[in-house]
Amino acid sequence: MKAVDVSVVLETGKKFAVVESTTAPELLDIPGVDRTDGPTPGAFEAVYYDTPMMDLAARRIVLRCRTGGAHPGWQVKLPAGPDGTRKVHAAQGRPGTVPWVLADELLVHTRGHDLIPIATTTTLRNTRKIYGQDGVHLADFVDDLVSAQALQPAQPPVRWREWEIKLIHGTAGFFDDAGEALTQTGAHPSGHGSRLAQALGESWPRAHDTSVAIPRKDGPVSEVVIAYLGEQFNELVRLDPGVRQQLPDALHRFRAATHRIRSVLETYRKTFDNDAVKRLTAELKWLARILGKTRDTEVIRDRLDHARPDPEIASTILPIEQELGTLYNAGYELVLKALHSPRYFRLLDDLESFQDHPPTSPRASRPAREVSAGIVNRTVKELNHAHKALRRSARHNSHDAALHGVRKAARRLRHVAEAASTVHGKRATELARTAETIQKILGEHHDSVIAQSVLRRHIDDKTLPKGTKRAYLKLLAVEERRAAAAEADYFRVRRHLGKTRLKPR
Repeated sequence: MKAVDVSVVLETGKKFAVVESTTAPELLDIPGVDRTDGPTPGAFEAVYYDTPMMDLAARRIVLRCRTGGAHPGWQVKLPAGPDGTRKVHAAQGRPGTVPWVLADELLVHTRGHDLIPIATTTTLRNTRKIYGQDGVHLADFVDDLVSAQALQPAQPPVRWREWEIKLIHGTAGFFDDAGEALTQTGAHPSGHGSRLAQALGESWPRAHDTSVAIPRKDGPVSEVVIAYLGEQFNELVRLDPGVRQQLPDALHRFRAATHRIRSVLETYRKTFDNDAVKRLTAELKWLARILGKTRDTEVIRDRLDHARPDPEIASTILPIEQELGTLYNAGYELVLKALHSPRYFRLLDDLESFQDHPPTSPRASRPAREVSAGIVNRTVKELNHAHKALRRSARHNSHDAALHGVRKAARRLRHVAEAASTVHGKRATELARTAETIQKILGEHHDSVIAQSVLRRHIDDKTLPKGTKRAYLKLLAVEERRAAAAEADYFRVRRHLGKTRLKPR
């Protein structure tokens, strides 16, 4: 796709509603203000876009295209705290066509639905810069006269005046001082979060609730599961744009969130409708398989990068790097294809529906502490069984597979203990931390085993030059030592698991 210039800024501001005839405030009356510049006049128009169901508006996200003024082009505004907005700006490009980079940023919310114009605004603006006694640009005072027309659904045009204080280098305390000066003129804090809300009026959708309720210790077990699923689903939504943009560590953390959701759904499957759980876990496995192949390649590339300081290795690993680069690019293409697919969008819808309307079974009403303790303690037993299997495999070729089995059991324990920590507190948190340590140690072992398999395949190539083979054998020896060290670390940490268990009451 064609590259698009994008900038991201964090804005902090407060809006005030005011009647059109109100005289502009005397900004020099605000404590700490030494002088002001302006007013500087300006004018611009904007077209606002959303899906026909207003999925963006429900999440308080604004997508608009501006013409005229100081910042023409496409903008996405996302909530960032009580008074903050994260604004992503892209050049205008073709009229009426959302730049792909912004469309990708929003796909986790729009989920393949068309983006259509839903409102237009015309703004006449006067801006005054506010400076402190030391010459610092504290804030801008913006005086806007806005005319708006809702298109979907069509409504009569509306017009209003609003003021806004936009912080530049001032502190949050400046809002209080400025707000007092503005309200003395008859202005009052705006009841609308955005001008799009004011343009749409009664058509402005109810906010989509992404908050996660804290489970009650004496509540039903379903609260524990839904709270944990809600946290991890919010993590998926937050990381999705970063995976599309190939940001560092986004793929790894995104994949980890899918693992967490699947672990808890599988271990608490009797709490919910069996068919609903099966459908979700099957789709999560599909996504995890696609993510996993690319993540494994990413890990091996990172390990080779760490070996670069050795000149002998650095001069010979190009063939492996090229192979891994090809695999990684092909794998990431499959990841992006999956994240653009109707199947992925259905999975997001289904996960959201599962949280909003849990398909509970009669077991869902059982006490949270009792059921979660039973599940965590049973998962500890599964980890112990995996450890015994590892002991039995010490002299067999299945040893690496047995270590991987311990790692997966530790990962399950970590996830169910994390979920249970909301009702079991410190004891569950300690179990989760120990399981996490085991998982990370054996993750290092697993990564080393994968790297060794790649190296051995190249070493077995009979056409390999002697110098290159010597370097690969050197790398292989490093990986074998790292794997052995990780296994030794596991047996050392394993003792900390002890006999810690959760109490049902």
